[in-house]
Amino acid sequence: MVSQKATPLALALFIELKKRGVAAQLEKWDGDKTVDISIEDAKMNIEVDAGQHSADQAMRNLLGTLLAFKKGYLTLRIPNSLVKYNLQHTADLITEFLIESKQPEVNNAFLWNTKF
Repeated sequence: MVSQKATPLALALFIELKKRGVAAQLEKWDGDKTVDISIEDAKMNIEVDAGQHSADQAMRNLLGTLLAFKKGYLTLRIPNSLVKYNLQHTADLITEFLIESKQPEVNNAFLWNTKF
């Protein structure tokens, strides 16, 4: 079932991420707020933003980002314009970001076993 709250651009990005095999959830409640797209196994939230906020809204966004960070989640804020005009490339880069975020585990294993 598609969320009635999801914006068309958040929905479009969600669909493209799902096509790439990303285990994304649309309009996920995180205990403090609803995030546009959540990727729980990567501990990543994605907010598709218009980018033009009042100072109060910008501060609420920053606070929400901090609260999510304290729970171990990274929040990506993706401007509407990237989704609207570069949907495929945006989804590709987010997918690459997810793949790369798993790499430090391999690099850390290498570093722990390397003598300097």
